[in-house]
Amino acid sequence: EGEDWERLEQLVERLGLKENVVFLGKRSNDEVKEWMRRAMIFVLATLSESFGFVNIEAMAAGTPVIASAVGGIPDIVRNGEDGFLVPARNPEAIAEKILELRKDRALREKMGENARERAENYLWPKIIDDLEWIYQRIIKKAPEIYKEKHQ
Repeated sequence: EGEDWERLEQLVERLGLKENVVFLGKRSNDEVKEWMRRAMIFVLATLSESFGFVNIEAMAAGTPVIASAVGGIPDIVRNGEDGFLVPARNPEAIAEKILELRKDRALREKMGENARERAENYLWPKIIDDLEWIYQRIIKKAPEIYKEKHQ
């Protein structure tokens, strides 16, 4: 759903892709998780993305990711390990990587396993542990920093 829905439906019609493209509309979180699990490959062809939580969701489902190498995405997706990074505005590169993963089941499965493992780094308990460690380091250094600043 959204402001581009009608335009995209028209584009699919004009390109003769109606048999290959389905617009599902808004879905519940559980439904999205199920679609992620069923997917062979997840593609995020974006021009900008600060972090890319949707990639982590796909990876947590064990789905290899093909994503634009923009913003924070290269910090999440390890090119060639749990997915592929492609240049923005390069549909040929996306198509090439889709075909590569589609043809190579072993690679797809290995990347899916790697993706699932990688996504564990972004579970809330892990993030909270990391933040606590950072805060503890800051607290321990605070007296030294204060002393240096006010000498």
